[in-house]
Amino acid sequence: MLDPAAPDIPERLATGLKNAYAHVYGDDGTLWTTEVAEPIGGSSAPDEVDRVTRGADHGWPACVGDREPVPSFGGDEARCRGTVRPHLTFEPVGVTPTSIVVSPFAADQFVIALWNAGRVVTAPISGGGEVSDLVTGIGRPQHLLVDGDALLISDHADGTIWRVRTAG
Repeated sequence: MLDPAAPDIPERLATGLKNAYAHVYGDDGTLWTTEVAEPIGGSSAPDEVDRVTRGADHGWPACVGDREPVPSFGGDEARCRGTVRPHLTFEPVGVTPTSIVVSPFAADQFVIALWNAGRVVTAPISGGGEVSDLVTGIGRPQHLLVDGDALLISDHADGTIWRVRTAG
């Protein structure tokens, strides 16, 4: 965090985030970020959605996914047990979550753009639920923007901006 009155003294909010890419504040003021993984220690780490809180250690590079140790980077069970669990993980195939917003259709849902999967999905903000497809067949969904009761999706593959609304 950075206080504009003291720009030379930034405050560390959280550590251990890997390639934090897209960010959104929830309605309650919680900061959320997507993380784009990369191969580490001979295996693939999953892409994630993380809740960012003051002082949190998300473990990277010693721990990936759901607190899984990466021994070649100093990870072990004890070290990883002390890290924050991800809110949501995707299969370690590199779906690349490039954008996240709170859904204009359901305040208890995130909408997440998955670049490499060509999909836009929803996931519960409360956690524990399933990821569901909202829009499929988009070349490279990159940015999401809530516009009132609609969702705008930019497709990097062909330069299209899509507008999604609920029927009714």
